[in-house]
Amino acid sequence: MNANLMTDPCIRAVLRNGGQAKLSLPGVLAALQRDEVAAFPAVTPHHSHPWHAFLCQLACLALWDKDLPDSPPGQAALSIEPEEEAWRGALRGLAPNFPDDEPWTLVVEDLSKPAFMQPPIPEGTWKALPKVLTHAGDLDVLVTSRNHGVKTDCMAAPFVDGWVMGLLALQTFSGFLGQGNYGVARQNGGFASRPGVEFVSGDSPGWRWARDCRVILDHRDDFADSLLEYDEHGLALLWLPSWNGEESLRLDRLHPLFIEISRRVRLKNSAEGLIVRRQNTKTSRVEADQYKGNLMDPWTPIQRADGKAYNLRPAYAVAWRVLFEDEKYERPLLLHLHPPDRGRPLAALFRFFARGQGKSDGYHERLIPIPAPMISFALGARRDAAAETAKAMTEAASTAQFKIFKPALMAAMQAAREQIEYKQPETNEWANRLTRRLDEDIDHAFFPRLWECLAVFDESGDYSLALEPWRDFLKRLLRNNLQTALNSIPLPSSLAYKARALAEAVLEATIRKHFSTTEQP
Repeated sequence: MNANLMTDPCIRAVLRNGGQAKLSLPGVLAALQRDEVAAFPAVTPHHSHPWHAFLCQLACLALWDKDLPDSPPGQAALSIEPEEEAWRGALRGLAPNFPDDEPWTLVVEDLSKPAFMQPPIPEGTWKALPKVLTHAGDLDVLVTSRNHGVKTDCMAAPFVDGWVMGLLALQTFSGFLGQGNYGVARQNGGFASRPGVEFVSGDSPGWRWARDCRVILDHRDDFADSLLEYDEHGLALLWLPSWNGEESLRLDRLHPLFIEISRRVRLKNSAEGLIVRRQNTKTSRVEADQYKGNLMDPWTPIQRADGKAYNLRPAYAVAWRVLFEDEKYERPLLLHLHPPDRGRPLAALFRFFARGQGKSDGYHERLIPIPAPMISFALGARRDAAAETAKAMTEAASTAQFKIFKPALMAAMQAAREQIEYKQPETNEWANRLTRRLDEDIDHAFFPRLWECLAVFDESGDYSLALEPWRDFLKRLLRNNLQTALNSIPLPSSLAYKARALAEAVLEATIRKHFSTTEQP
């Protein structure tokens, strides 16, 4: 299998007209530009951002030095014809010293030359890569336990594009996985992850890709004026130069949108099929540990206090802070309103692959639709009011969980006691589990209820009135969840009636205590 992505139609696509196609890499870009693509079958959920980011970076690198045409609101014009041959020429311009397309070919037996996402091996021998992997899934960012994450036997990748996705996930989104297996530079440490946070104003892959490319290219001067000392004429495809595993590349040698690699790997044909040869490295490919992921990645929010890249699951208590750009977070470039978005439905998209030490903590995706009347709250002069309302809602949610719901649960489970003992291990664990379940219900309802509260504020200008819909919702949720919880927690039959009465009494008393006031946030 020596697939040349530049010319061979090997990337499967489902088209918006209901048809199917196999496309070359330039063909993918042309089809996206024509907005013909509905989906890519090889792209699993956790591959979605690596694939999207790669296609955007690749297109922007190819068009970096070209003048952009005018792009009226609601459009995202690019300075290239939406034809496969035009994109093929533009991509080949990124690696002009390889007329045989080695940097775009999946398997290149000559180790002195690059292959797709695979650097040349200066030792010139396969012995320099003694470790062998046999499935595309072995390349992936997932760390599975007993196959709970993604079944390894489902990742054998009989299709070329399965190997493409595995390489992209490994080389552009990997974290630290033991000595010699370093992560990518665009994340806050080895056990962090590279997030994808942006506004989406269309429901097709082609529109999202064209919009992000246009926004990035419109802000080329921002990259040039940054303090990171990137070189706009620097190295863009980091698999082109050879790598002995002992040297890192400095940022001042790199293009601002460089597409990185993190591991020394090469694909090889064998009697059993396609395999991967690899070897650990003594250092990371990019020398950027000191920046903690703050490298102007267009999809990455930044923590203001320490200048580190965002690295949290997009739960409601975090997502609103990023969306409204409060005192804790700076939004990324692609989470700002731009001309292509105007007049189109708008939503904020968070994509995050949670990673821990030697484990994966799940893929998290959150889409937050923003009603048209609320756009001025999310992005305009009234953003501070939205942030204050969201903050007050978050505080009320915390009160509901820990000052109302949990005490009621503890009272039920400790009905034989005169006073609640919050440190009692067994009942505390039950209460924590059920409180987390309540928080999940709050999480699902948070943003729809936020827009409801902001609509009230828009009419009244009164914070107290604006928060009433949220408090009313929390009261109903607390009462419903308590009844469900009382049916599931272990209660002695002799104390069952007393336990229920105590729980309901504590719940109602604490609701009156905490949710009867109408203070401003």
